[in-house]
Formats: sequence, structure tokens, C-alpha cells
Amino acid sequence: MPANYATEPRYLGYRDDDEAKPHAKYFQAQTLPIQDHVRESLLSGIAPTEHAYDIRDAARIMSRPGHQARETGWTHLPGGT
Repeated sequence: MPANYATEPRYLGYRDDDEAKPHAKYFQAQTLPIQDHVRESLLSGIAPTEHAYDIRDAARIMSRPGHQARETGWTHLPGGT
């Protein structure tokens, strides 16, 4: 992480210097509403584990075509992983 990450102020939207970056063409100011299962995961502080997998399986599972059943990014597995 950059050294100033913890102290840099956060903001919504895009600033002029953001728009000047080479990847700015991929920015979307308007996005779809958050999905219910994502909202539930965020509000509960932990994502459900029924579609979770161990880190050792991540490359194999994530290289499959299409989307996974849950793509909220993280959870805690039994055993502490």
C-alpha cells in the first residue's frame, strides 16, 4: 500500500486528476444498484460461506469461464481461513 493511504482523504466520484489517468476510460459514474446478497454481506460484516473456497483452490476456480455463484470477494471459513 502507498505510504499515504491511511492519511489520504477519501472522496466520492472522480476528480480532474482521476480523469487524466490512462485507465479513466473505464470509469463509470453511474453503476447498477448493489445486489441484495452483497448488501447483506456488508451489513453483517461477514459473507456467507456456502460458496467459499480455500486459497489453494482460488486459481483453479477463478480461471473457470463465467461468473462464480458469489463474487463479493471474501469470507471467513471454518478453521480460521
